[in-house]
Amino acid sequence: MIFRSPSFAQAALLAAPLAFSLACGPGSSDAQGSDGSASATTESSGPTTAGPSSSSASTSDAMTAGESDATSVTSDPSDPSDTSSTSAPTTDPCPFICDVDMAVPPACDPIVQDCPEGQECTPYDSSGGNSWDATKCVDITGDAQVGEPCTANPLTEGGDDCDGGLICWYLDEELHGTCIAHCTGSEENPACPDSCETCVINGDGTLNLCLPGCDPLLVDCPVEGDLCVQDPGFDGHFACTFPAPELAPVGAPCEYVNACEAGSLCLNAAFFPHPDCGDADYCCAPICDTTQGAGDNPSCLGVADAVPGVECVGYSEGEPDACAPGAGACVVP
Repeated sequence: MIFRSPSFAQAALLAAPLAFSLACGPGSSDAQGSDGSASATTESSGPTTAGPSSSSASTSDAMTAGESDATSVTSDPSDPSDTSSTSAPTTDPCPFICDVDMAVPPACDPIVQDCPEGQECTPYDSSGGNSWDATKCVDITGDAQVGEPCTANPLTEGGDDCDGGLICWYLDEELHGTCIAHCTGSEENPACPDSCETCVINGDGTLNLCLPGCDPLLVDCPVEGDLCVQDPGFDGHFACTFPAPELAPVGAPCEYVNACEAGSLCLNAAFFPHPDCGDADYCCAPICDTTQGAGDNPSCLGVADAVPGVECVGYSEGEPDACAPGAGACVVP
């Protein structure tokens, strides 16, 4: 599954953001390749719900999340064609003549990994602006594998102690994190080694990350406190992202896909018309387990009085998602 940004505003380590909207239900809308926005429609098999883009985090939060700052703007989250993005500016340290040691190393391709043997292509901060805005070849100095703990070098240097083809992500303030894979294949057809992972490519291709898949019923994100959310750009699958600074409870308005408390999702209010959401476009709705029934689902019973006709509806059209079987949301079909 591929999720190509701009889309998914995360914390400040991505030079170009990723913004994202949510689509769920058996009748999924077509996912657009760049931001995954979708329109809300109703089909006989169930609803499709479109959600807003995700909230951005502060630069200090970026060290914890290991993710990106918002630099793209989606004027209408239901219109995938109406997305613009701006990349973080870079500063040329050698505008005319400079010492060779000061020159920014030539770019390489983190998908193709076209560096000499014993080296890997890695993103780094070429301008000192706390964003990974360029790539360069560095020596492979470690052998930590996917899911194992790692330590990153200072961002202006790039590199870490993960094995080749991997990157140390989900960093804390001491630059300790977890190894995840770079996307492989080609820019036109990137892939991840695990079918439940999501390939995320930032706007200029500096970062190519295989984000771990997750199951919202299990709360199994590798970083404590991260949220498991879904986007049409994930082909109906779920992936982990950092939470917004403030999280809304079920039945409260939301503006971002990562702005609802764990156990709920920010959905189009047309499919979860909770009275406390008023005229808001989006509302936090409960996540539910489709194996526990539809109208009598225990996750939906608590909101049945406020939202008459609410049922548990699965996210995947057709067969359940093997990466999150049974995951659904309480909506009015």
